[in-house]
Amino acid sequence: MWQALKEHLPRSPIWKATQRWEQLADQFELCTRQLEEVVRVVTQERGLKFAQTPDESGPGPGFVESVVFHVISLARGHRGLKSVAEFTHKRATEAGLHEARMGAYSLGYVHPDEIVKLKSIYFGLLDEAVGWQKACELQNVISELGRQLIVLQDELATIRLRRVVPGRCRYCPL
Repeated sequence: MWQALKEHLPRSPIWKATQRWEQLADQFELCTRQLEEVVRVVTQERGLKFAQTPDESGPGPGFVESVVFHVISLARGHRGLKSVAEFTHKRATEAGLHEARMGAYSLGYVHPDEIVKLKSIYFGLLDEAVGWQKACELQNVISELGRQLIVLQDELATIRLRRVVPGRCRYCPL
């Protein structure tokens, strides 16, 4: 169907917009991975070592994922993770480690005496991450994706409202 539309409307702005959308999607993935790496590095610089196995004490993958989610949420104009989720912890393992959670995210398993440190570093990262260069790049990509989405929606609405697509394609009856 997409190919048929392209044959009917070869000079439509929709093709430039979809090409730009694909470029931005790649940039979004790249920026997200780079932001994840920055979160890991800053977390380690602040004295938290990531757990390599489930039995180790330290933040896990959900720690990084939740900070990135928070940045993306704010960039999209939502309230972010701090306003919709609560930090909780409870004993979770035989070794006495507690699972720290922020909403649906498991931040990791830590010793009870490390919970305050984890929470402090975590909330500090949530506040700071929005101002980092990689977060700003990600916000710019998300803004541009929003603009391209509007262009695509407008063009598709115009096509639907016309109800007749000019030109011919290989699917048109003779």
